[in-house]
Amino acid sequence: MRKEKIASNSFHFQKDLRDGFIAKNQQDGRLFVLKPADSFVDPEVVNWLARNRYPGVPRCYGSTTGPNGRLCHIFEYLSGSSLDQLIGEGHGRLGLNDLLSLMLQWARILSFLHLRNDPALLHLDIKPANLIVGHSGCAGLIDFTAACLHDRTMRNHAVQQKKALTLNYAAPERTRGHPVPASDFYALGLSVLVALTGLNPADCRGKPIKTILGEAPTAVQTLFVRCLHADPVQRFEHADAMVYALRQLLDQDLQQASCRPVSDSGRSVRKRKRLPAMKFRKSAPLPAASIQPEAKTSALPASLICVWDGAACGCELAAVLAEQQDVLVIDADLLNPRADLLLGNRAPFNRDRSFNEASGLELALQAEQQGRLNPKLLRACTRETAIPRVRLVEGVHQLDKYEYCHLDSLHQTLKWARLGCDVVIVLCSRSVFDAYTCLCVMAADQVIIPLRGQAGDFREMTRAALFLGERYKISLSRFSFVAYPYDARHDLSRGTLNELCDNRLLGCISDQSARRNCTDHAKPYASRMIERNRREYRRLLRALRLLPDPAKEN
Repeated sequence: MRKEKIASNSFHFQKDLRDGFIAKNQQDGRLFVLKPADSFVDPEVVNWLARNRYPGVPRCYGSTTGPNGRLCHIFEYLSGSSLDQLIGEGHGRLGLNDLLSLMLQWARILSFLHLRNDPALLHLDIKPANLIVGHSGCAGLIDFTAACLHDRTMRNHAVQQKKALTLNYAAPERTRGHPVPASDFYALGLSVLVALTGLNPADCRGKPIKTILGEAPTAVQTLFVRCLHADPVQRFEHADAMVYALRQLLDQDLQQASCRPVSDSGRSVRKRKRLPAMKFRKSAPLPAASIQPEAKTSALPASLICVWDGAACGCELAAVLAEQQDVLVIDADLLNPRADLLLGNRAPFNRDRSFNEASGLELALQAEQQGRLNPKLLRACTRETAIPRVRLVEGVHQLDKYEYCHLDSLHQTLKWARLGCDVVIVLCSRSVFDAYTCLCVMAADQVIIPLRGQAGDFREMTRAALFLGERYKISLSRFSFVAYPYDARHDLSRGTLNELCDNRLLGCISDQSARRNCTDHAKPYASRMIERNRREYRRLLRALRLLPDPAKEN
């Protein structure tokens, strides 16, 4: 994004900050933060924040003249409370699980700043006042005035860096003028430890972690020992390593969790182990009023079927599977989410539906980023469809919020989905360069590719399957082609289609006028499919071993 010069009369200045202002836009009423241009240690950071987007990182929208005549940069205002404010409201202590969930989100922000860019951007002033917790529980990181790009030019800013640091939370090497990425890990760990214990930063730095966190699990103590090690080399190697450690603490080994899938039938469950809470006299509830509900998991995960660029076929497949099993459909097609139309709703379809509301997939990914997703919470993100036993996690509609997709969050969401039903069907887009498509194809047990019976379509997707297979080391035996919708009068013969896809043609689903007549209808074709198509789908499902082979076909 290019920064723009915006007239100062566009803003009404509402509040003075320590080094800046909060101002309201006169036209739309939105709040912004104005920071004097000369307060930034590294001017290139401002340009970087104008070009890049990531949830929880304030964007730079341009510049204007402040009330004192100084040039100011205009930043996105992240609503919520700072960790510093939450500490004060809670008389010094906050709950362990909530803080670890927030720490995971802040670590993911550091992962983006450090690892997704070249050179890495170091924040260098992480402290409770700069760690934001939104009202929905989303974490943010603000005030990049001390930040620098980690390259040779950092030596040019050494004097300014020392002026900008907050001594109480700065890593030892930071105070000596030699900051590294691990300096941010130190400051983040210390900030969270202060919130967790109610001690001041000096006591947290000066006492052994075992003394401070004697009641905490060993794994939690180890986490903070690594964060606060005096030698930056002994801290986490990179931000993703911290993300992984936090994910492990919150996840408590997903693969070993066991119990029956979540359903309305009231099946028996076993409680998932949770981290013990720290003892404290009084604690403040975080704005993420949410929680961490009990997880309910299955010893035998559901099959995961990826339908690659064929949402209509995938929804019809789900309808036939639902004759015998509980099915969850996840619409992961970012560019064209339409499973809600193809599966229908028990209420009439609302053509004036607002897409400003968060979808089920958005809510699930957000919960996973906060470290609190489990099958029960995932089920709350689904909705009923017009087809009994088929539930839907509706696709993302607000693309501007997902310029950077959380692939790890989607991967974990797919894992949780497999523990709450009998079969999961995930729908993805056609593009081999779509990150969600690549992840869904890699994670699936079977990949179904529905195509019209045309040579060009089969040749294109055969090449696409070969490309992803070679690039991500996926066995080609997992790919199956389906001619859909198939018209024997006009399409190529089945034998020819089978040759075009290297003998991986699973079957054909015939074209029907009833399907064409159901376009954009309140009762979609999947909910009233003719028997001929149902028989064709049953043959496909038996070939995939998702349905038992009957002794005799009716």
